Amino acid sequence: MCNDEEETSVHLILQCPFARVVWERIGVWTGGLILHQVPEQKAEVEDWWKVALANLPNQLEEPKQQEY
Repeated sequence: MCNDEEETSVHLILQCPFARVVWERIGVWTGGLILHQVPEQKAEVEDWWKVALANLPNQLEEPKQQEY
């Protein structure tokens, strides 16, 4: 897409200039809840996503079912 680097999954999803613009817009759209942080070159997308989810505020967790 950008011809800057090899088009690996990490590059295309997280590091490519086009992907960075998308993540910046997602950050704005979510009011800063999801911020794009570029992982290390050797990081896998799944590992990055798990860390990103773990860093979300606790109030976003699914509410517990109430008994009626």
